[in-house]
Amino acid sequence: MPTGDRWVELDKLVSRLRDEHAQPPPYSLFLGAGASVTSGIPAAADITAKLHRDAYLTAHPGCDPRALTTEAIRAWVATQPGLQPDADETEFAKAMDTVLMTIGHQRNYLRDLMLRAQVSRGYAHLGLLLKNRVFRTVATTNFDFLVQVGCTPFLDEPIRELAASEWLAASEPHHAERRLLRLHGGFHQPDLRNTRKQLEETPRHRLQAIKGLLRDRGLIVIGYGGLDAKLMREGFHKVWRDPEAAPYGVYWSLMPGEAPSPLVAEFIESAPPRRAFFVEIQGFDEVMDRIASAFGYLLPEEAEYRRRHAQMSEEYAILRNVAAAWPGPTGAAGTIWRSERLELASTGLRLHRAVLLFPSGDGTLSVEAPLLADSPTPPSISCPLLLAHLPAGTPYRLWRSDEAGGVDQLWSLFPGAQTVEAFAVHEEGRLLGCLAVSSMGRSLAESEHARLIEALAPLLVRARQ
Repeated sequence: MPTGDRWVELDKLVSRLRDEHAQPPPYSLFLGAGASVTSGIPAAADITAKLHRDAYLTAHPGCDPRALTTEAIRAWVATQPGLQPDADETEFAKAMDTVLMTIGHQRNYLRDLMLRAQVSRGYAHLGLLLKNRVFRTVATTNFDFLVQVGCTPFLDEPIRELAASEWLAASEPHHAERRLLRLHGGFHQPDLRNTRKQLEETPRHRLQAIKGLLRDRGLIVIGYGGLDAKLMREGFHKVWRDPEAAPYGVYWSLMPGEAPSPLVAEFIESAPPRRAFFVEIQGFDEVMDRIASAFGYLLPEEAEYRRRHAQMSEEYAILRNVAAAWPGPTGAAGTIWRSERLELASTGLRLHRAVLLFPSGDGTLSVEAPLLADSPTPPSISCPLLLAHLPAGTPYRLWRSDEAGGVDQLWSLFPGAQTVEAFAVHEEGRLLGCLAVSSMGRSLAESEHARLIEALAPLLVRARQ
């Protein structure tokens, strides 16, 4: 990454956001088309290439589209004065103006592109950041609905979309209000700014809005190349006439290897010292993810994934602890070893209690379990309930205390428990033993821990053989 006093690392910017977080938020966001690429909206260069291809096929009705190459299209475009942009005009603006011609066709063309978009993780994270007031104002040159769609699931009130004139006339937003400022309009609005003529006719209040954005806060620019000469010269460049502008700085994001446009480079270089910087990023989604993570804000599915990951890590540690020393010592030491593993499993899985039961030749079940201070564990129990069902090969059974008529000794091992679950281990139709547990919540067999219990039971039971 280039270095110098005009560059700052993303980690440093994220740290500043976190450390300087205050109310009202000291930073606003400025989003360009690059922020929407991962949501499925083509970049301006891709839209331009598609329009050039359409224009070529219209001019060459006998051409086979399958044989058409990018090189052939570019060579033809170079010979068409109507497709060559003038000074301060982009190829995108020229193609929209020449190929689509009318504002109605342009709006319909963009609508078709926008309605195919799917909200990326970056816009969902933006919703979380707006909800938690890390940002409160988003300005954009984009025509799409991605900010609104990404934020709606997280906000109590929808983000308020304002035209620049409304934004300038409005007072400081209420603490709970979030605002979206459209500088080029939207495909659903009559004031769409797309072609060179439309951009040149940008109302003055939209340009003044840039100064308003930077009056007493900083700005983070993502996905905007600064190719709109009118907005850059009459909006951004004039900001530095005010020596107090952007007290928290302007951070202009660039992708790896991307060179800033001349107008953007001029804006950054002409800023007062320590007031404007370039930041290298991997993309809009990465920046939003990094900022959200720095504040500890997680998307619902991400929070669920992390919960499950932590849970699986705990389960793995429990199972590894047993498997690493399997089958464990024999005799009295083996009983202690198994009881210690049962206690570990009970704690890690938040069980009420766990015990191992082994059939004896006299029709009883011998018991191995961690000691209970207030209720000594009997060495064996009479348990017709288990012996009547498990020898038939049943791998799992859940019983409630009322099924035993109050006479089965099974519940004496689980003080206060109303249900007991037994995970049985068989060998050639013979019951070797079972791991019996009572849990503190829903049935263990229906929880994420079932696979661990199913793996633990044979290890602990067979270790006694």
